[in-house]
Amino acid sequence: MTPADHKRDLPCRPLGSWRAVTLVEMVMSLTIVSILLGACGSVMLLASRVMGISAAGPAVSMTAADAATDQVAADLQMALQITERTATAVTFTVPDRNGDSTPETLRYAWAGAGSPLTREYNGQPGPAASMAENVQVFNLDWLLQAAGPPPPVESPEQLLVSRDWPTSDDPKAYQIKSNAWAAEYFKPVLPANALSWKITRVKVKLARNGTSTGTMTIGVTLADTAMKPVGSALDSLSVDVVTLSTTLTWVEFGSSCLDGLDPALGMCVLVTTTDTSPGVVEYDEKGPAVDLAWRQSANQGYVWSAKSDYVLQIYVYGTVTTPP
Repeated sequence: MTPADHKRDLPCRPLGSWRAVTLVEMVMSLTIVSILLGACGSVMLLASRVMGISAAGPAVSMTAADAATDQVAADLQMALQITERTATAVTFTVPDRNGDSTPETLRYAWAGAGSPLTREYNGQPGPAASMAENVQVFNLDWLLQAAGPPPPVESPEQLLVSRDWPTSDDPKAYQIKSNAWAAEYFKPVLPANALSWKITRVKVKLARNGTSTGTMTIGVTLADTAMKPVGSALDSLSVDVVTLSTTLTWVEFGSSCLDGLDPALGMCVLVTTTDTSPGVVEYDEKGPAVDLAWRQSANQGYVWSAKSDYVLQIYVYGTVTTPP
């Protein structure tokens, strides 16, 4: 087959079936394609932004919820008294926060699905502050625990025992020496339901013996069944007689450790010295008083004897602890 024959075998198309693309058509096509591509890009950008907002929404909500929960928990930890307690609201007081020496009142409340969690401060006028918006679920699940019995009650300081005869009744001075000590047994009259008692202060009348030097010691000990001092002093005060007047004057001995004392037992106040004759203590001879008894020792407390008509001039202050 000759080339000419091959050419003749090609399919024949009518003249004019082959058409060229003009420059104008090409420009218009490119313009349309550009618009379509731009539209697609805008759709994709908008979609990505929507997706970003949707993704960030729960995170923002969770952050707000965490902050509100932390605030409620922090305030409740400082609560002094709760006056309202439901599943959706709580009102309570917290220590002073604005310097007026008065506790502050806080109230957290939620009105239901879609409502905000609000916080009200000292019943402020106007709407309460919103802690979190569009809250769907809020429940104060209270875990209640039965409280133990209330603690015992300690009374204010009061006069427990006293013996103070006026000067006109001729009280006397007892010489305190290394071989002449004085003591007074006492047992306060306490309420029948007293759990314990405490000594806070003791007063006795002391004076310096002329120009003597040395010390006298006021002490408090337990007492035995014979109303005599027993054991070492539970607390004591040493008094330099140089600081005393030569006239009998009340000397006070304060204590912070004479507590938890048994209501059924009495105690003893002692006035002692290791010096020759530094001073005196006041007593009277008007006979024994109720729950008071004089004791004296000639051998620095090894043996105590009684003298029924002597009574030490004394004041004892303290507190009493009773059931709530």
